[in-house]
Amino acid sequence: MLICGKGHENYQEIGGIRYDFDDRKEAAEALTGILASKADNELILPLDPLLIKILAGADIPAGFNPGGTCYQYISTDSREIKPGSMYFAIKGERFDGNDYLESVLEDASCYAVGSNPTLSHPRYHFTEEPTMLMAGIMQKYLLMFEPYKIALTGSTGKTSTKELIANILESRAPTLKTLKNENNIIGLCKTILRVEPQHRYAVFEIGTNHFGEIALLADTIRPDAGLILNIGPSHLEYFGDEDGVYKERRALPARSGLAFVSC
Repeated sequence: MLICGKGHENYQEIGGIRYDFDDRKEAAEALTGILASKADNELILPLDPLLIKILAGADIPAGFNPGGTCYQYISTDSREIKPGSMYFAIKGERFDGNDYLESVLEDASCYAVGSNPTLSHPRYHFTEEPTMLMAGIMQKYLLMFEPYKIALTGSTGKTSTKELIANILESRAPTLKTLKNENNIIGLCKTILRVEPQHRYAVFEIGTNHFGEIALLADTIRPDAGLILNIGPSHLEYFGDEDGVYKERRALPARSGLAFVSC
């Protein structure tokens, strides 16, 4: 959005008379009206098809023109689809989101990302890892805002520590935080969707039970500070031993501007 106005000046002169007028205040008031009715999966800044193709590394046809189309909502649940939604078909333990692609695409205002290689549709993008593309889009979206980002992980105590840090920061300025223990990549994307312009801090709890998950979560957040609470014998069926747990969790400080380790 480009605001063509008075810039830093807080007045407007008409007929030799100065009137109070501040572009920043006007923009803030406009955003207040929007945010008051914002849904949890609603984007403040909509996504357009060209950006999606760029992030997906897809070929852009010559003369590609999305015609002003934008997507206002991000969803992994076909039951929550609204007009103007971008749907990501995620495979879970009980359901496969790819089974609902065609029903989502019946709405001409919606777009779908899935891993069904046989489906052909102008508003469908095939990728082997829809979750990875969703994470990439959320990474780009989060960069449009300016909260100081803190990511924390550990074998125990993550949720309580996250709540303590967020409550302290909230006493100073609006703070975004992970709800409950939604600390996997889908939960992180849901948290990012709730970011608002007034947030000055963001506290993300991130968890793991497979190698590579902390790296993906940290790359999505790009935290200003990272905190490892402790290293313990958790999920050893995947990590083997505590050395494996350490190797997985050390991906966080490697991707943080400032790192703390507490054992």
